[in-house]
Amino acid sequence: MNTAEEQLLYLLQKGVPLDPRPFAVLGAEVGLSEEQVLQFVRTQFQTGVARRLGAIFDSRYLGYRSALCAARIDASADIEAAARSIAPLTGVTHCYLRSWPAELPATHPAAPRPGEQLPNLWFTLAELTERFDEQAAAIRSALAPAPLWLLPAKTRFKIEVVFDTARFSQHVERFPDVAVRPDEPLPAALSAAQRRIVQRLEGQLEPAAAFYDEPARELGLTTAELLTQLVAWKSCGVMRRVAIILRHREVGLRANAMCVWRAPAEVVAAAGRRLAEQSSVTHCYERVAFAEFPYNLYAMTHARQWPEVLAEFERLSELAGLPDGRLLCSQREFKKTSMKYFANVP
Repeated sequence: MNTAEEQLLYLLQKGVPLDPRPFAVLGAEVGLSEEQVLQFVRTQFQTGVARRLGAIFDSRYLGYRSALCAARIDASADIEAAARSIAPLTGVTHCYLRSWPAELPATHPAAPRPGEQLPNLWFTLAELTERFDEQAAAIRSALAPAPLWLLPAKTRFKIEVVFDTARFSQHVERFPDVAVRPDEPLPAALSAAQRRIVQRLEGQLEPAAAFYDEPARELGLTTAELLTQLVAWKSCGVMRRVAIILRHREVGLRANAMCVWRAPAEVVAAAGRRLAEQSSVTHCYERVAFAEFPYNLYAMTHARQWPEVLAEFERLSELAGLPDGRLLCSQREFKKTSMKYFANVP
């Protein structure tokens, strides 16, 4: 890709403008025509670089409760069966085997220690608040006798999967001092008509010059009415953005890992903000810690190869001033999909 295309791909991940002709707006910003932008977007899907173009919502504002979940499955055959048992669930959108790669030194302080039983099956669970406990209990039963930990977020410092394909880890973004908290006031429940908007935009939207016209028509709205709703949702946090979602391996980032640290209460906020400023970090949360897994600060990072992931983990640990950390590398992807909201809601 040339410089304009690299910049365009970055902007497409940051957010497609809420404008009747969004690709013309993006083209003007990078020096390309509207048609050149549209052809570029189509090419990303044809080559497999992109997996979705659509809206990204904050599940909390839609009446959902979510948690990162972790289990310890002892045998490799059992972990396959465990993943198969939970992957079909609509509320499970990501499911991975995370462990220590053979390419990295087993003596590193972040590696598993002799006899240590670290969680190795990691997945996300999001469900309507009134159904969450029931679904979690069913998963716990399905995975028994393996222990299951629910690790809900206490503080969210960053959630933005945006890859800078030109510089990978050179772009730094600044975040405000006040982190988003899950106990903040949420908007009123969505109406049936609003739920239909969510369901139409959560899937694949076809790139077109008048990008929002077709979904608006299908919803029985004018384009102006749809955009007014999306602008309102974006301003209050219901919708994060409309954006292109990439397959990170297809842009050269074939290794990714979850970094976790034990961060004392008095430093966790400052450390989380420091980590969130790094473009190599796509997610950063303070989570509930357990005696069996006493880590409370989490960050996801991506790189080209495992040694680069380890080097980045070491850099992030030093940057945050957190020496007591572990690295759990994504060894196998069992499921990765976008959330389907209100699937069983009339």
